[in-house]
Amino acid sequence: MKMLKFLKLEKNVNAVIFILIIALIILLVPHLFRYSYDSGMNDYFLGLGENFIKGDFVFPYGLGFVLGLLSLVLPFNIICIVLGILLGLGSMYLFYIILKKFKVDLNLRIISCLVLSISPPFLYLFYGCNKYAIPIFLSLLAFYFFITKKKWFIFSFLLVGLFNIGILFLNLFLFLLYVLIHRKYFKYFLKTLVISLVVFLISYIPTFLSFGLPKIFVLDGFFRNFVSDLGGRFGLGIFSILIGGAGLFFSWKEKKKYWLVYLSIFALLLLSIRFDVVVLYFNFLLSFLIGIAFVSLVNRKWANKTVKSLMILVFICGLLFSGISYIDRISNSPSKEFVEGLESLDRRSVVFSSYEYGLLIKSKGNEVVLDEEFWNIENVNEKWRDSEKLFRGNNLNEALEIIGKYDIGFIFIDDKMKRETWDNKKEGLLFILDNHFEKVFDNNVVEIWKVK
Repeated sequence: MKMLKFLKLEKNVNAVIFILIIALIILLVPHLFRYSYDSGMNDYFLGLGENFIKGDFVFPYGLGFVLGLLSLVLPFNIICIVLGILLGLGSMYLFYIILKKFKVDLNLRIISCLVLSISPPFLYLFYGCNKYAIPIFLSLLAFYFFITKKKWFIFSFLLVGLFNIGILFLNLFLFLLYVLIHRKYFKYFLKTLVISLVVFLISYIPTFLSFGLPKIFVLDGFFRNFVSDLGGRFGLGIFSILIGGAGLFFSWKEKKKYWLVYLSIFALLLLSIRFDVVVLYFNFLLSFLIGIAFVSLVNRKWANKTVKSLMILVFICGLLFSGISYIDRISNSPSKEFVEGLESLDRRSVVFSSYEYGLLIKSKGNEVVLDEEFWNIENVNEKWRDSEKLFRGNNLNEALEIIGKYDIGFIFIDDKMKRETWDNKKEGLLFILDNHFEKVFDNNVVEIWKVK
């Protein structure tokens, strides 16, 4: 491409530096436009680090250990920013060298990495502290060691389990798919599987004995997080999905070359119906397919150069729109109104709300019935059933019994919960609140109700 010559990116080193600079700028932008660093979630994760130093370990143990270690050398207010950026740049570099190892053309490598850098799942992963960031980085590292036949493969593979057990088993599943085709690696897979299970049992049996094994592995539906433009926390852009489909079509001419990509796409799509975190993996493949579509578009012979330029412009603007809109969203999330609601809660009280807000509420010194860390919640299955009864039931006596059971003092509801949980104001918890509880805070986004 002429653009590569203009930017002097024909050399591999120059290309890597260019990609990392672009990724760094994009990862910094949300922090520069953020109205406040009182994000709640960062406070929670930094609290994990403080607690780890004090000897209060929370499952899984890896993130608390890393944050605690970093707190010895860095101020707490910048740990999450620095860690997220470093992991993002490291993951970008690994993605680039993995593509290079598979002999992907330099132009395609650069475009794929640039597309990845502006994608919502990438921004979600590496904006501040995120429980998936380190295991995703380690998964890429393990995959690179595997394809380069390095001895560090098993070690980096097992490290994933210290940060997220679900991703460890996802990696094992993907490894199994690869081994079923390349049977020469079967013994290698069995060795990895046995060691993984041993480490898993040694590390997590104490947790299971204390809290039990949660049956609630996934609570989100397929479309909820799969598409970011529809409000998903870390989903894909609609335009990106369409362009990725075009890339799939263009790549079909060389289907023997890309069979591993097709197999991975099929497996991840099936898994993402049940496990929304799989979207974070799928995004790397989608970025590659979008790169194929863009390179094919540029290299294709066009009768009208104006139409070609227009198509390229639409392509670039569509991807930028999805990324920029997501940057705007995470720069203002949680909203000022949401933070005002959190600050209005009485400290050290038990608050009932969506499990998605559990960690945010806990970061302000309150207790909750449920949060996202199901592994660390005693009687989690019972609490989930009771929460569903309280959200959707219309029986006042049953609601008061559950409230008394968990000593709930306040109920925290926002407009998002109203849209997604109830169809009208006369349904479930909303009906009970309007008639039997005292509203102590309302800013048109958040409502806080006090239990009398």
